[in-house]
Amino acid sequence: MRPSRSQAEQIEVFWSKTSKAKSGCILWSGAVMADGYGIYHFLGKAYRCHRLSWILEKGGIPEGMCVLHRCDVPLCVNPKHLFLGTRNDNNQDMVAKGRASRHGRRLGCGVHAKKLDAASVVKMVDQKRLGKLSQREIARRAGVSDATFRAILKGKVWSHVTKIKP
Repeated sequence: MRPSRSQAEQIEVFWSKTSKAKSGCILWSGAVMADGYGIYHFLGKAYRCHRLSWILEKGGIPEGMCVLHRCDVPLCVNPKHLFLGTRNDNNQDMVAKGRASRHGRRLGCGVHAKKLDAASVVKMVDQKRLGKLSQREIARRAGVSDATFRAILKGKVWSHVTKIKP
């Protein structure tokens, strides 16, 4: 049986499982739950990664409060992109940013047969903005069609992640 890690070691491991995106997001690259949010076990308890980031950098989360994303990227753990709000604030934020389901259809990570996740969509858009790879090559590497990538760039899909509005 391996000895348990100290709090400092666990914090170091947590941050080692992140990477910075051109957008300013700090993206979680560890375990991800079905809803698209990262999960990490810290001191014997499972935390959603954005909530743990808030706790580590800003302190506790008051009872009944949610940790919301300014950037609207579920895998982002950048404390500068996070803010506290009530459940109602969270729901209003979701509607305002167009993440609520449309006509009963789920969006992005909520789609059962998805090939992409939020982190890969952000990476694809960043690669396009850098201009080093063709649109076709970016789509091929991501395992999606040119049409899917065009829809992302036009804001028809994944706009809740990319900030590109239709």
